Amino acid sequence: MSVQQPCGRFALLLHDHPFRHWDLLLEDGPQAATWRLLRRPVVNEPIAAEVLAPHRLLYLDYSGPVSGGRGTVRQQATGFWQQVGQRSVSAAGVLTLLEVQLTGWCDCSSARLIQTDDGRCFWYFAAAAQHSG
Repeated sequence: MSVQQPCGRFALLLHDHPFRHWDLLLEDGPQAATWRLLRRPVVNEPIAAEVLAPHRLLYLDYSGPVSGGRGTVRQQATGFWQQVGQRSVSAAGVLTLLEVQLTGWCDCSSARLIQTDDGRCFWYFAAAAQHSG
């Protein structure tokens, strides 16, 4: 999945349904590109991610119950994202789909979405001055 716009708002939500996970949303025009993170985001570790259907923009500013009995979400971080890298392939054959700078999240200042040759996706989060290579 790629985003169509080069910047926007982001949100990281803790979601308790159908199991505990984190949703990463990047504003992308009239909707938010969304990934389910299968564990708590931490820096310098790969976080397995599943692409979800785009979410409504209201979730960028929302905490509370989700309609249809789909649990509750609670904001963990919000701010702005800006694309800083282009799609690329490393010498090891790993495809970088998206690289972004994040502002407003005290634990993380950048993130990179990669796809392995077997199709699995991972987000890597970094503190300031990381991802330089």
